[in-house]
Amino acid sequence: MDSKYLSLVNDFAKGAKGYCDLVDEYKLKTRSEFIYYAFLYITDLCNMAIQLPRISEVQDIDISRDKNTDPKFDQMKVLCEFLGDWVYSRQVFDGTAPEGDRQGDVVTADLADDLTDIYRNLRDGLKYFDEGDPDEAVWQWKFSFGIHWGRHATSALRAIYCRLAKGEMEL
Repeated sequence: MDSKYLSLVNDFAKGAKGYCDLVDEYKLKTRSEFIYYAFLYITDLCNMAIQLPRISEVQDIDISRDKNTDPKFDQMKVLCEFLGDWVYSRQVFDGTAPEGDRQGDVVTADLADDLTDIYRNLRDGLKYFDEGDPDEAVWQWKFSFGIHWGRHATSALRAIYCRLAKGEMEL
């Protein structure tokens, strides 16, 4: 990995750690402060995820954890309580789906679920990064961004933006 990409990977890891620390320590903030910092971290992480280098090896990733046995399910439950009436929003799952395709239906989005799934995928990559394997970390982050946490990130950003646009909070 050249120095430009190594710098980006280190910056991404720093942002991922910051986001995970925010979620772990959510009680230290008000709801508005928490959402404000989550919004900033998610926008930065999405920008950097798109720029992460491609790691060409095909590897296995397990994103099929059962939320009922995953310890992060508990995190999602406490975030639901913390976010209160800000947890749910209505969104179109896939705005590019052809008319009549159920992927284009309006669905109820869950901000606590979005924030927790982002957390889980970032934490998975951080494990490899902290063990000194940045290539595996990048592969985990880039792959899971493309198939999983990227959708959760855009859903969370949309829900937060709508609250901002309605004047329910300020950045």
